[in-house]
Amino acid sequence: GSASASASASAESGVASGVASGALLALRTQVVFYLAQAYAALHRAHDSAHYCQQTLLFQLEAETKAEGPESGVRRFEGTKFNADEWYKNCAGLVNYFINQDRYRDAEQCLLACDAVVTRHLEGAIPPAPAPLHQMAAARERLEEAEADMNRRWGIFYLNILKDAALEFKDKEGGEIEVETEEPPVSKVQIDFKGLNLGPCTAPLVSKVTSFEAARDVFKLCGARLAKAKAYYQLDGFVTDHVALCKDASCAFKWLAVFEQDEKRKTAMFGRALALLTPLLAQLGRQAYEGELKTLSWEAGEIATEMVEMKQERIAKKKEANPAYVPSRVEVQKSNAYCAQALEAFEKFAKFYRKAKPVPLFDLPKPGDEGSDEESEYDDAEDKARKALKRAEKAKAAAEEALGGELDIPDDELELHLRAHFYIARLHGKVLPSPGDSGESMVAGLRNSLKKYEWLAKFAKERIELLPKKPKPKTILDDPDAPFLEPDKCFKSELQIVEQMIELIPLQISNELRRGATVGR
Repeated sequence: GSASASASASAESGVASGVASGALLALRTQVVFYLAQAYAALHRAHDSAHYCQQTLLFQLEAETKAEGPESGVRRFEGTKFNADEWYKNCAGLVNYFINQDRYRDAEQCLLACDAVVTRHLEGAIPPAPAPLHQMAAARERLEEAEADMNRRWGIFYLNILKDAALEFKDKEGGEIEVETEEPPVSKVQIDFKGLNLGPCTAPLVSKVTSFEAARDVFKLCGARLAKAKAYYQLDGFVTDHVALCKDASCAFKWLAVFEQDEKRKTAMFGRALALLTPLLAQLGRQAYEGELKTLSWEAGEIATEMVEMKQERIAKKKEANPAYVPSRVEVQKSNAYCAQALEAFEKFAKFYRKAKPVPLFDLPKPGDEGSDEESEYDDAEDKARKALKRAEKAKAAAEEALGGELDIPDDELELHLRAHFYIARLHGKVLPSPGDSGESMVAGLRNSLKKYEWLAKFAKERIELLPKKPKPKTILDDPDAPFLEPDKCFKSELQIVEQMIELIPLQISNELRRGATVGR
């Protein structure tokens, strides 16, 4: 009797100990989780990432200890392991590790996510006797998680390709010096115990030093993004689909950095552009204006790069043979790229014009009464009032003709001005066809000059309206958020604008004289 009572007391003591242990584990995990959130709100990324990492490890530890009843650890309400939440929080650390050049830790996080998705979500699909709706819901959760992980792996490889391309561009002449010593191996600093993860196999940035190596990373990236796009269709997942198309486009651009053949490089940029341009026609402005802005800007940049490459190739041929005349095909291709870039940047600039809402019925406007025409009976005050009224009418008519009133946030002003700057430059890059007396080129130069003259005035007026001092920041504001200083905004571009206003009339005169000589 005493032996059984002792055994019972011992069991009860063990259970109580397990309950206390479980409560402490849950409390510890919750406190660390709150610390991660608090530091994130204070924009202290390093501290937030540290506590987020600790939270994930504690959750994984509690899940491992609670696998069986013999562990003595009981679950409490709210502490059940959530596989969806865990893998998404873990995947959120990937961007932090990439920014710290800790690619092995980033890969370790992705491998841990894959393991959790496989173990908990794939294993959560009920067997055949279960109701069909439960099986379908579980399978849908798994498919969504797998698509999400494919996207995250694709972005991981894209970042490797991007960083390798930037290092490649930094080398003089695009040549990478062969290092005599082996670069240090990126060691894993985060360890997800209990998941039995495999080794990290992703190529390190330092190893991607040739087109062949870059192409291998590009293939890994492309395969993952293609799998993700198969799930995130445009019809139903617009934002996700657009983001995947932009990532795939960027992959072509970064791969092109390693390509030495100009024709193949141009073809890669063409593929990058082809991934973006259809979306500009498929998305509606009212719902997806932000996405359309980004797409039109990136399409303009790609097309401009294609113009530069094509005209640089023509310039090299002229340098080798001063008598060389570009073929009709070369001119047509260059001007076609130019037209694509112009269309994209003009579309981007138009997104900052907001159409006025149509009123339900006409309302009298202030100052509408009376004519704005001056008469011999007007005094100085009447003349000034009527002149102001005429100026307001002219401005309203101009705004309406352009498609609405301008609405440019201060933090986007420089980007908007730069779009107009690129438009002016592109007008001046139109090439004349063989046999052309130069009329098309002169027309392009005149359009360029007109845009530069408008931009010089417009930029100065808008920059003058920018706040001179940043707003006082609170503890929750990002301390690293940039402030657009009026003195530095669009400064270098504005200097070029003023120079071009002086140079283009000389270019026009030279072209007119050349055309007159050709016409004789």
